[in-house]
Amino acid sequence: MAQSARILIVGGGASGLACALSCARLGADVRIVEKKASRTSVQKATGVAQGVWHQLADFGITEKVISQAIPMRRFVFHDDEKLVADLRVPDVNGEPPAHLYPQAMLEQVMEEALAAYGVQVEYGRVFVNVVEHADGIEATISDGDETEIIKADWLVAADGGKSAVRSFLNVPFVGRDYPE
Repeated sequence: MAQSARILIVGGGASGLACALSCARLGADVRIVEKKASRTSVQKATGVAQGVWHQLADFGITEKVISQAIPMRRFVFHDDEKLVADLRVPDVNGEPPAHLYPQAMLEQVMEEALAAYGVQVEYGRVFVNVVEHADGIEATISDGDETEIIKADWLVAADGGKSAVRSFLNVPFVGRDYPE
């Protein structure tokens, strides 16, 4: 029997959790490390696109929370308090294009779905470095007291605008990061 793919995901936010859910469902051996000590209560991204709701439905998440979400039909964008755009958006295929739902609450439900696959976010674990080999990677992870070398076939950097993985690999960030 072939060994399942080993995937290390750096970043336990919505993107990392969504990646982990998809990989775990396909039978991959998934680990998620997150530098924060616990899930944040700060709501940075609250708009969840229609396509994301469809993907989360595969895990029973959409049905669990969509009734609590607020349909979004108007998008207002500001940059440094200056109005950039105010758009009314029609339904797409008879559904709102997005819904407002608190990020921390969505991440909690996603973590609960991951638990069904035996995957938990390892909070308080910081990415230090990575070495690539012909058969995968070795990533050094630290909790402040001890370090661990994690061997994986794939490394997924889902650790945001100030990505430690991106910085270590000297990949430039193009965009803007908004502090909590």
